[in-house]
Amino acid sequence: MILRNKRYSSEIVQIRGEYYEFADSLCDLPIIDALHLLRNSQYEPVDPLPKFDPESWIKERKIVWDGPFGANNGFGNFSEQMMLALSKLCDVYPLDTWNLVNSHPEAYDPQTLKLFEKPLDRLDTFYLKVSLLHDYEPTYQDYKIAFTMFETTHLPKERPPQINQYKHCFVPCDHNLEVFRNSGVTVPLSKIPLGFNPDYYSYIDRPIKSKDEPFVFGIFGGLTRRKGVTESVEAFRQEFTNGENVRLINHNVNPVVHGWEYGDERIEYNLVNWGAKDLVKNFLAKIDVGVFPTKGEGWGMPPMETAATGAPIIVTDWSGPSEYAGNHRDKFLLLDATTEPVFDFPFEWGYLGDWAKVDIRQLRKQMRWAYENRIEAHAMGKKASDYLHAEYTWQKSAQKLVDRLDQLAEKAHG
Repeated sequence: MILRNKRYSSEIVQIRGEYYEFADSLCDLPIIDALHLLRNSQYEPVDPLPKFDPESWIKERKIVWDGPFGANNGFGNFSEQMMLALSKLCDVYPLDTWNLVNSHPEAYDPQTLKLFEKPLDRLDTFYLKVSLLHDYEPTYQDYKIAFTMFETTHLPKERPPQINQYKHCFVPCDHNLEVFRNSGVTVPLSKIPLGFNPDYYSYIDRPIKSKDEPFVFGIFGGLTRRKGVTESVEAFRQEFTNGENVRLINHNVNPVVHGWEYGDERIEYNLVNWGAKDLVKNFLAKIDVGVFPTKGEGWGMPPMETAATGAPIIVTDWSGPSEYAGNHRDKFLLLDATTEPVFDFPFEWGYLGDWAKVDIRQLRKQMRWAYENRIEAHAMGKKASDYLHAEYTWQKSAQKLVDRLDQLAEKAHG
């Protein structure tokens, strides 16, 4: 494959047996960074893209996995953990969309770094793109599959035509199947549920506290308004006004999001980019109940990860979380949701439809129930943990993905 520089003078260089044409200042880039530049408007492939060979999957189980990596955002966490699970089932060739692995290797699983040492010498197999908004440009190969999700009832205006350049699109939940179709996505869609890593989010047998001990509610994630932080704080303040020994911890894993000021010594705000093991030890193990009155999720990994450790969770029964929590009121404290027009998204994304509107009164009721009924809440948390560990690990998700790729390869093979 050769890249042509469309703007500047350049020269042909050879990288691991492949020839590329780069501007002089870029000739020393490693192959993954070089391929990353295919997304940059300065470069375009000159030779035809490699054709998909079903045999490369059917016989050799090879796959190119292109995605962001990083524990401090949902897509990055999902991308890395799914890739690691896939690596136990097939031969994975990773690409680092944002070049984060090279920049911060200490933040990643050692097996992730090991996978990045493999020469990227096969591009004739399935190419899966774990996609974010404005990051859908088809690249490298003619059988491209997008794996993505969204949180509201309508996709941003640019997304359907971008997704429609792919052969197929994977989404994690029924909510996304409906939203993508209604928004104008015409390529075939398949549902591949997400999961969690049971080695990180194992069950914690939390002690049932007495009323003399502080009872701790907690929420974590990239704490934008979509995550329901405002509703959590408002419900907490309204419900606990009689000197109850309660705390609320808001743990933000995304440093891009600005802090929140509460003026209430019972409410704690953390901004620490912990890995999964430190998150469990320093946050999840210390809370008694997870509170997730989200307005919309593509999947909802923080509620699932919290519940996997045995903490009872309060979560909105809408969008992604409905996939694993809906119809399980014996395991989760669910919040019924009406909908309201979306706000707090970039204006240039266009019409985004609706998202969930949480009833503060019901949220207060669920928080009060967990506080007053600690033995029952503890049992509910154990039940939810057992259920999630049986049904929703990353390895189970990876197997479902592999099974679907088998079907697609057989169909392409004829």
